[in-house]
Amino acid sequence: MFATLFKSAFLSIVGNVLKETVLALVGKLPWTVLLERFLSRLLVWCLVKLRKLTTNHLWQGTLEDLIQSLTNPKLKLPKVAEQYQLMTSTKDGMESNH
Repeated sequence: MFATLFKSAFLSIVGNVLKETVLALVGKLPWTVLLERFLSRLLVWCLVKLRKLTTNHLWQGTLEDLIQSLTNPKLKLPKVAEQYQLMTSTKDGMESNH
């Protein structure tokens, strides 16, 4: 009886400590920054994919103009130009669609 009571109390304490630790870590995450970076990467990825479609006439210059306008500090999109460079530096990212 003492062993089951000790085991139950121990598991309860360990479970609560783990739960509080996870909640504290999740609570400290900068969610706005994570969301901004995810959305900017998604936007750049969509633009690169759109350029690669054969039915689309989005040329490289137009895409670069869009990326340049997205780097405006008023929009607060972090590192859009750098993300674009990373996405287009892959071996399939620089295929011309002119």
